[in-house]
Amino acid sequence: MAARDGQSFATFPVGQQCTEAAFNSLASFFQGPLPDQLYGPLVLDADAVSAFIAHAPDDLGWGWRTYVIARAARAQLTVSAIVGQFPCPLAQRIEDDEGSRLYRLQQLSQNIDGLRLGLRDAMSS
Repeated sequence: MAARDGQSFATFPVGQQCTEAAFNSLASFFQGPLPDQLYGPLVLDADAVSAFIAHAPDDLGWGWRTYVIARAARAQLTVSAIVGQFPCPLAQRIEDDEGSRLYRLQQLSQNIDGLRLGLRDAMSS
């Protein structure tokens, strides 16, 4: 997965930084150290993902990504990141009003649910 370095992460709106840092901290607690799980491109093993997604709820929203990463990590598949300079697009940097922050909370909730369900489903498989 692509992961933002610290300098790039700092270019994102404060509300987004807050929620995504909170998620990454929780995910690292439960899965061990993994960098920035919520940014951009992700290369996936199609067979493994198909098997994981077959058991995932249809309403994961943004949590589909964290669900798959949790399942892959628990299945001891290679989960690694290419950390680089991936700054926030200029037009997105101003997205820090109350509506944007509420949307980030919704994403956080979905990402946490994906993590929780991925870890749970990995235990039962």
